[in-house]
Amino acid sequence: TACLGQTMPGPRPMRRLSNTEYRSTLEDLLGPTHAALIGTIAAGLTSETESLGFRNNAAFLDVNTGVAEHYMDAAEQLATAIGRSQLSCAPGEDGTRACAQSYLRSFGRKVFRRPLSAEEQDRYLGLFDTAVASYDFATGIEWITMALLESPSFIHRVEVGIAAPAGTPVTRPDDYEMATRLSYLLWHSTPDDALAIFVMVSDEG
Repeated sequence: TACLGQTMPGPRPMRRLSNTEYRSTLEDLLGPTHAALIGTIAAGLTSETESLGFRNNAAFLDVNTGVAEHYMDAAEQLATAIGRSQLSCAPGEDGTRACAQSYLRSFGRKVFRRPLSAEEQDRYLGLFDTAVASYDFATGIEWITMALLESPSFIHRVEVGIAAPAGTPVTRPDDYEMATRLSYLLWHSTPDDALAIFVMVSDEG
């Protein structure tokens, strides 16, 4: 390909987290406090197809109805258990919606392994507003958490990439996507705080 002056990249499928990656990611996101619940959830996951000794082949990690229902149930259980423990603000001091937005930006970045877009923030905050109007602040935070943890952006390793020059169908991973690739390659889990901070500083600078 070098002689022909052509770039021939491999395919880039949208990879669903393997059972091991899913459990490790939840443990790193939520800490040891919820280890027992995470273990119970992980134990109920559908067994994966093994290919050449590996269980993380994207071609076999589909999301059928049963798998999707398990993720939904898991997200609901986790959101209820977490409650407001992940909050770094107090709604009475910072304002109810401002506190929710701060939580969404912070926890959402960890869950999605990248910053949320403005459109995504508006959508999740709209969900929060609906919950608060009918129930209360705590329920609004639970709804945000549940929606994040059952989102394809959490369950899958989504790569949009950075477009190559016009006329070529090639893209490359952005900094957040590359950090995710490295982290799951080395630790089978989400990027830790040190790697995430390094990526954010690189992205800003």
